[in-house]
Amino acid sequence: MIGTATRAISQHASSEIYSTVLRQILSLNFDAADNLITEFCGDPEIGSEMIYLRNYLEFLDALIAGDRSGYEIYLSGAQARLDSIQSGYSHLSVRIPMISAIHLQSSFLNALHGENFKAARNFYVAKRYYLQAKSARPGDPFNGKLEGLINIISGSAPAEYHWLMRIFGIRGDIQLGLDQLSEYHEGTSGPDRLESCLIMLYARQITGQGTGEQIDDCGEDLTLHRYFHAYHALKSGHSREVIELLDAWVQDTGEIVLTYLDLLLGEALLNSTDTGARDQLIRFLDRTRGDHYVKTAWHKLSWHHYLDGDSAAYYMARNNVIEKGNLILDADKQAFREASEDVLPNAFLLRSRLYFDGGYYLRSFETLQQINQGDLAGRKDSLEYTYRQARIADRLGKRDEAVSGYHEVVKTGMGSTWYFPSNAALHMGMIYEERCDTAQALRFYQTCLKMNRSAYRNSIGTKAKLGIRRLK
Repeated sequence: MIGTATRAISQHASSEIYSTVLRQILSLNFDAADNLITEFCGDPEIGSEMIYLRNYLEFLDALIAGDRSGYEIYLSGAQARLDSIQSGYSHLSVRIPMISAIHLQSSFLNALHGENFKAARNFYVAKRYYLQAKSARPGDPFNGKLEGLINIISGSAPAEYHWLMRIFGIRGDIQLGLDQLSEYHEGTSGPDRLESCLIMLYARQITGQGTGEQIDDCGEDLTLHRYFHAYHALKSGHSREVIELLDAWVQDTGEIVLTYLDLLLGEALLNSTDTGARDQLIRFLDRTRGDHYVKTAWHKLSWHHYLDGDSAAYYMARNNVIEKGNLILDADKQAFREASEDVLPNAFLLRSRLYFDGGYYLRSFETLQQINQGDLAGRKDSLEYTYRQARIADRLGKRDEAVSGYHEVVKTGMGSTWYFPSNAALHMGMIYEERCDTAQALRFYQTCLKMNRSAYRNSIGTKAKLGIRRLK
C-alpha cells in the first residue's frame, strides 16, 4: 500500500494518493474512493485534500441521485467538512481554493433543488474565497478552473436568479468562462484531465456551445464521459450515435448506477419511433431515486403510447407528467406545460418532431407532407407546422426558405408562451450571424430575449446571450 494515515507521507506520495482517489470518484467507484479517503484523512500532509475529495464524492452522489434526502445529508456533511478544513489544518493558501470549490458544489445542488437564495449565497462565498485564493496563489491551475466555472455559471444563470445576483453583486461572462476552462484544460494531465474533460462537457451542456463536437483526448472512456457524449449527440440531432454509444453498453460492477443513461437511450429510440423506447423509459422511472427528469420521462412515454394507439396508457402517462416529479429543470417544465394542455397532439406533427430531434430530417419532412391544412387544430398546430417546415429547411441548408418560415413564426407567435417563436428568433439570429449581417443578427437575438416566455427560456436565452456577446 501507499502508506498509512498515522504516518506523515511525502509530497510526491500525497499527490499520487490524491490522483488515485480523484480517479476513483470520477469513475463512480465510490466505495473504493471512500475507503482510501478514510485511510488517509488523518494524515497531516493530505488530510485537507481528503476532506475536499469526500465532499466531491458526496456532491456527485447527491447530484446523480437527485433525491431530497441525499441532498440534505450532503448539506449537513458539507458544513462539517468546511469547519474541519478551516479549523483543523495549516497551509491556509492551500485550503482556500478547496473551500471555494465546496461552496460552489453546494451552490449547484441548492439551485438543482430550487433553493435559490441558498444557491446565490453559497455562490457569493465561493467567489469571495476564489478571489482570496487568486491573490494568495497566483498562477495556480485550480484557480483557473474555479474562475472559468464561476463565469459560466453566473453568466448563464436563469432569469429568476437575476434579482438575487444583483443583491450579491454577482456578474459573469459565459464566453470568457469557456475560454478560461479551455486554457485550464490544455494544461492538465492524468486524473485532472479526466475531470477537465467532464467540466468542458458540462460547460457545453449548459451553454449549448459545441454540442456536436467530441473531446477526444480524455484518455479513458468513463461512464460520465459517455453520458455527456450521448447527451450532446442527442441534443445535436444524432440519435443513431446515442444508440451506438448506449444500446449494448453496461456499467462496470462497483460503479454507482447512472440512470440518466436509460433516459437518453429511451429518448434516442423514441426519436426513431423504435418500440424499445418504452422499456428504456420505464427502466429509468423504475430506477431513478430523484425527481429530476421524471416529468420528461413520463411525457416521452405518453408520446410512445399515443403513437402506438394505446389511449388508456397515454392518458395514464400524461396524468403522471402532471402529478409526479418536480418543476425545476426546463425540460420538466416544458413536459408539464404540454401535458397540461387539454388537447390531443397532432400525430403527424409529433412524429415529424421526433424524427427531426433524432436527426432524421428527410423522414421528418415526408411526415409533414402527409398533413392536410384542415387537420391542424387551432393556432398552435398551424404555428408548429410552419416552425417545423422552417427547422427542416434550415438543417437541409435551405436558408432562404428557413428565414421565410422563421419570420412567419416570429410574427404570428408574438406574445405566446410556446417555444416555437423564441427559438425561431434565435435561429434567425444564427443565420444572419452566419451571413455576417451583424445588425439583423443582433436584432433577432434581442427579439428572442424579449419574447422568450417559454419553459425553455433559460436554455434558449443563454444561446441568444452568447450570440450577442460574440457580435459585440
